[in-house]
Amino acid sequence: MTGHDNIALISASYDAFRRGDLDAALAFFHPDIEWVHPDGMSDHDLGGVERGLPAVKAFMARARSLFAEVGMRPDTFFAEGDQVVVTGVNHMRAAATGREADITVVHHWRIRDGKAVRFEDLHDTAAIRALLEPVDETPPETASGDEEAAPAGEKAVSGGAEAEAVSRGEERVEPWPVIRTGFRFWESRVLMSAIELGLFEALADGPRSVDRIVAELGLHERGVRPFLDALTGLGMLAREDGGAYGLTPVSARFLTDAQGTNVAGLPRAASKLWWESWKGLTEMLRTGRPQNEANAGDDPFEALYADPERVRAFHAAMAGGATGAALALARDLDWDGVRTVADIGAAGGAVLRALLTAHPHLTGVGFDLPQVRPHFEQAAREAGLAGRMRFEGGSFFTDDLPGADRIVLGHVLCDWDAETKRDLLAKAFKALPDGGEVVVYDLMTDPGRTGGGDDLFGHLINLHMMLESPGGHGYRPADAAVWLREAGFGRVSVRPLSGPEWLAVGVKE
Repeated sequence: MTGHDNIALISASYDAFRRGDLDAALAFFHPDIEWVHPDGMSDHDLGGVERGLPAVKAFMARARSLFAEVGMRPDTFFAEGDQVVVTGVNHMRAAATGREADITVVHHWRIRDGKAVRFEDLHDTAAIRALLEPVDETPPETASGDEEAAPAGEKAVSGGAEAEAVSRGEERVEPWPVIRTGFRFWESRVLMSAIELGLFEALADGPRSVDRIVAELGLHERGVRPFLDALTGLGMLAREDGGAYGLTPVSARFLTDAQGTNVAGLPRAASKLWWESWKGLTEMLRTGRPQNEANAGDDPFEALYADPERVRAFHAAMAGGATGAALALARDLDWDGVRTVADIGAAGGAVLRALLTAHPHLTGVGFDLPQVRPHFEQAAREAGLAGRMRFEGGSFFTDDLPGADRIVLGHVLCDWDAETKRDLLAKAFKALPDGGEVVVYDLMTDPGRTGGGDDLFGHLINLHMMLESPGGHGYRPADAAVWLREAGFGRVSVRPLSGPEWLAVGVKE
């Protein structure tokens, strides 16, 4: 079997476990599989080596008696020969204590004749023991003698169903997570108004008092102070002891033009281009249809490029959305042996500008629809890179991709269905020389997760693609690895890149 086949096999076993289909999961294992867990869990009868499917089933039964919840979330798959290494997080909740945590794990698999013959689970056993084992929670001795009775009002507040729940050891719950989530659009609007007013640019050369901000931006004094305080609470402004407001490191870098990394175009586009389609989320969930021009069968990109104002907003959004990944690509990838780079779906050329600025030996080509040329070439001139980055117009549906030592597909695959994703990777393979690389970055996520932060943003991006395109959808890091193998790439690696971004690299051997 190929590395691609081995990754697909192991990925399928994880999917079966996640569905709760134990028989389907075990069907991928050899009858004499060797099952290895750290000895540090032996006293809980969960350590050492088990051999054969009956022993593995017995091990799993013991695990289920100790844990009310076990959910493996694989992130990265590496394949070499008959081996697959998987990194990820195992979410575990102990049955006896109710304590839960995400445990970082590394799984090492060996495959033979299409079956897993050996599995080894590597993890911090102390973290799991902390879930299982009781903690001495004996309260300190209370003072003897007369004690003041609690005020009657306090007794009333703490009584009833809430007090009974606490007495049973249940977690106290509040309504605020629901309320705050329902009003997140307030936070978005505060940020958008600050961008529209030019507040961050006005503060780029130093803090201002409230009166000075009112005067310089032509504002009415009513509402400005809570507006500035809200931005402070969001981490976009910092309030000094004297009452003046200034930029924070994040707003100074990413909401002004001072360092060439302004991402304000992305929230601006969210407000101007995508608000209406997101109002149709309920309808999309009922019908499965996108909620823009594509709903009527039109090509959303043709409609976009027919409107110059929308094109400008879109390119500003693409530049802002690519900033984190572009900086990470320039910083984290080895570019010494690379002379040429092609950015597919280049829009205004933000990624090439970052790469060529950081690595002066590089030359680049941006590939996109012909209508993009003026925007790309203007950006190249403004960056002083017109001699090193050129534009090539075309459609990646009908035309070959430009050749280069390294081809970048950033925020491209998520726009299309799985078949188109595979076709684009096959075209990249064809365009690369031997030893060349394709670099895919996207907001990948695992649909089995339900966590917040970066992972939540990945789920929201998945919904966004479904609202904006007829076939677009998010995908997992494991999917990217499988598609790269299918396209012919010999060495494949997948890892986190920046925030919710993931990086998948395939080498043509």
